[in-house]
Amino acid sequence: MRVKVEIKSVRDLIAEKIAYLTVRPSSDIHDDAEIYKDLKISGDDLLDLIEFCRKSFGTSFDKFVVSDYAPSEGGMTVPLLRTIFGREYRSFTFSNLIAAVQKGSW
Repeated sequence: MRVKVEIKSVRDLIAEKIAYLTVRPSSDIHDDAEIYKDLKISGDDLLDLIEFCRKSFGTSFDKFVVSDYAPSEGGMTVPLLRTIFGREYRSFTFSNLIAAVQKGSW
């Protein structure tokens, strides 16, 4: 008797985590999707995603500054100030996250 074993790629595993956090099908998550701007992942959910990648793949995010890429949980002060002073969040795409995992660090 043969047992079918499904091997999932890093991309698939991260897409499933994002799908869970955003309540959308993983097939809707494209490589160029911005984690905050398109997928609306910020605050605790972003920290959860980073922690998932750290624990699952051993990726180091020591140089990753969350507030550069998305607002913190709750509060609109920082996003409001960013709007007033014209400072955008830095680009952080799904493919950037996959690349960091494959490299082993941010």
